[in-house]
Amino acid sequence: MNGRDESAHPFEPTVPRVRLLVADERNRELLTEWLADTYDVQVGTDADGEPFDLCLVDAISFARHREWLQDHKERLHPVFLPVVLVSRDPPSEQLDPEAWTDIDGLYVIDEIVSIPVEKSVLSRRLENLIERRHLSQQLSGRLERSRERFRTLFDGTPDPTLVLSAGHKVQYVNDAFCAQFATDHDAVLDESIERLEAFSTSTAATIGDAVDRRLAGGDVETIEVSYGTPAGGDRFAEIKVSTLDTDGDDDAVVIMRDVTERRWFERTLQSLHAASRQLFDAVTETEVSHRIVETVTEVFDLSGVAVYLQPDPGGPLEPAAQSLDTGFMRESLPAVPSDDSSLTGHVFTTGTLTHFDDIHTSPHIQTHETDMRAGIFAPLGGHGVLVVGSSEVGAFDDRTEKLVALLAGTARTALDRIERERDLAESEQRFRQIADSVHEVIWMTDAAGEQLLYLSPGFEELVGRSAEEFGDDPASYVEFVHPDDRADVREWIATVHDPDHEADSYHVEYRVQRPDGDLRWVEADGYPVRDPDGTVRKYVGIINDITDLKRRERELEAKNERLDQFASLVSHDLRNPLQVALSRLEAAREREDAEPHLESAERSLHRMNRLIDDVLDMARQEQSAPDLEPLSLESVARRAWKSVGSDAATLVVETDESLTADADRLVQLLENLFRNSVEHGDAAVTVRVGLLDGGDGFYVADDGDGIPAADRDGIFEVGHSTASDGTGLGLAMVEEIATSHGWSVTVTDADQGGARFEFADVY
Repeated sequence: MNGRDESAHPFEPTVPRVRLLVADERNRELLTEWLADTYDVQVGTDADGEPFDLCLVDAISFARHREWLQDHKERLHPVFLPVVLVSRDPPSEQLDPEAWTDIDGLYVIDEIVSIPVEKSVLSRRLENLIERRHLSQQLSGRLERSRERFRTLFDGTPDPTLVLSAGHKVQYVNDAFCAQFATDHDAVLDESIERLEAFSTSTAATIGDAVDRRLAGGDVETIEVSYGTPAGGDRFAEIKVSTLDTDGDDDAVVIMRDVTERRWFERTLQSLHAASRQLFDAVTETEVSHRIVETVTEVFDLSGVAVYLQPDPGGPLEPAAQSLDTGFMRESLPAVPSDDSSLTGHVFTTGTLTHFDDIHTSPHIQTHETDMRAGIFAPLGGHGVLVVGSSEVGAFDDRTEKLVALLAGTARTALDRIERERDLAESEQRFRQIADSVHEVIWMTDAAGEQLLYLSPGFEELVGRSAEEFGDDPASYVEFVHPDDRADVREWIATVHDPDHEADSYHVEYRVQRPDGDLRWVEADGYPVRDPDGTVRKYVGIINDITDLKRRERELEAKNERLDQFASLVSHDLRNPLQVALSRLEAAREREDAEPHLESAERSLHRMNRLIDDVLDMARQEQSAPDLEPLSLESVARRAWKSVGSDAATLVVETDESLTADADRLVQLLENLFRNSVEHGDAAVTVRVGLLDGGDGFYVADDGDGIPAADRDGIFEVGHSTASDGTGLGLAMVEEIATSHGWSVTVTDADQGGARFEFADVY
């Protein structure tokens, strides 16, 4: 279908009409063929003069018909008329983009299609543009209908509103304006705003100036004006001016929003803010209470006010300051219980503000001391209660409640600060008393690290110089640090006082150079002191003299180094000749008569070899602390048993408990005990490992010959051995390993008649 059926029902869908302005004949024919199935296609600018829904144009035709296209788009505005440019080359090579992008706020070219293009792609893009056109047609219709509803909505606006012409004449006023100024529409129409009785000369001039600037295209900020009302008194309005295009004439819409109450509230808040600063200048609870009363009477213009405070925890609430209407109180204010037996106590206990308009109609509220009818009771945290009352019913509105709540919150903060500062002063006093009596150096700085607040007397003893030489700048104290350590100390000080670091403690070690030339090692720790909200208030720290500890560490390191050298030397000097002897003995075995002697010599040499191993093990045991880890006692016992090398002996583990120990050392301890049982018992000895009855440790027992009571006292001494080929180090090493773990070891008789070694303090 290539034509549009003008007789069709207006609500029936019609075929969109596409106008082709394509100079290239081949492209024009191809586009006509593609679009004919979907659209009513027209070619040229004079095609029956019918309107169209979309235009396809190439660069050559666009240059020829630009004004014609522009005229169509402007006449149809705000209805959208899409124009699509088809081009083989980028648009910038065919024409200046400014020629097709923007004309008086409208786009001449709305879409660009690069050819060649697939038919399906072109169809989708054209469908989207047609859909936009249909949507704009719908919106245009809605705009017309909205204009019809404008007057209805205008009259329904709750704020006084008027429409002014460029000459400041009243074109229209709404009902709210008439009600506010006790007039009617006809009385003010075509009147100049300067002649309206509602506005003073200055107010009319302010509104007129805003209208002129807005109609001239300028921006007009919200302005505030005053005006009088027939009821008397001045009120304030916030003026907003906007433009209204009616029948080609520009008018201005002036909306007046009453801000009298808000203005009063804001000014009262400003006064309250100024009064709040005075609250924070107070240094006692009584001073805060009196300033609360002054604020309520002077800023809120209320006279019935009292402040109750609780001087003693758990005690009654006592009046700290008051200002009462004549006849408001029967007597002077008494103390009241801090529990639910009174309204004041109830508010204090629950921490909930209470506002009532008439106490006589509020059965859940009782107060027996006053002639109060309306009241606001606001809690002051754990300090007390602020009471504002009146003998008039409904004397306080929601604004007053908000103001009282704000004042109570500020007062609570001021009272909290006073309490905190008092507690802090007492704490600092106790801190100074303790710090002055200790040997270590105690220091305190402010949160920024810029001022030294305290330095204990121990500083002079440690450094050999007085604190007065350095002043109160923490950075100056780096001078007494050894030059090689100053960079580390400066970095430590910066880290401690860096607000981005949130650690609980900071540690550093450095050297102190005394005037007498003595060099001392110290360790310093810094700790932040925080408020409950996490804010750092101060930093405190302690400096310990660790010179002796450092000296002992160096001595121990030297001792361990010498011991290791000695053990290695002994191992080297003894093991080499032993190896030679063993080799010679092996060669001598070939002689028949030398066998008995050679076996004896071999046993002695093996004993010496074991002795060397035991000496080395003992040396290593003393050099380092055990490396603790959770272990299965059964697993470790079976691992140690494998090294015993006895097929006839039996191991019985009667527990699967775990313990914390050094794995290698525990294996060595058990190996020594197992080997001791096998070597001193018969071949079929049974060794048992289990828990002590109290669960405090474990035992190792065998069913061998046991150990006589007379021999038990020295059994753990180095060199003690009942075997001719023993080294005398095995059980000494057992005790050494147990002691290094913090265990105790004793020997007793086993139930089976043999020896039983008990290890306590294990768990």
